[in-house]
Amino acid sequence: KQITQLNLSNNNINSDNSPQLFQTMHMEELILDENPLGVIGLMMLSKVITSNATIKKLSLKKTNFDGMGVNIIISWLKKNQTLKEIHLEENSIDENGIKSFSMLSQCATECKVFLSKGKVDYEKNKEIIDGNKNLVFISVP
Repeated sequence: KQITQLNLSNNNINSDNSPQLFQTMHMEELILDENPLGVIGLMMLSKVITSNATIKKLSLKKTNFDGMGVNIIISWLKKNQTLKEIHLEENSIDENGIKSFSMLSQCATECKVFLSKGKVDYEKNKEIIDGNKNLVFISVP
C-alpha cells in the first residue's frame, strides 16, 4: 500500500537512523523538515531517494546541510525522474552549492528546487540563478 504523505518533521532523525525508516516505503511526499540530517544523512538517504519511483515531493527545510549536500541532491535528480519538488529552504547552502545547481541543466529533470531568498547572494550568483529554470527562490519570514 502506498502512503500519500509522510510527515516526520522535527523528530530528531539523523544520519544514524534515517535509512532504516524508509527502505520499503512507497510514498508521494516525504517531509523531513527540522531534522539534523546534515550531509551524512543526505548520503544515507541516497539509495532510498534514487530507487523510489513514487516520491514526487521531498521537503528538507532546516536539515542542517551545506553546499556539499547540493551535490548529493543533484545526484538524486540524475537518477530519480519522479521528483517534482524539493524544498531546501533555510539550509546553509553557500556559493559553491549555488554554483553546483548549474549542473541541474544537464539533468533531464522537471524538478523544482525551492531555496530561501536572503540566504544566497543573488548579485554574485545572478547568472546561475536566472539561467536555471529549476530554481525557485522564496522569501522565508
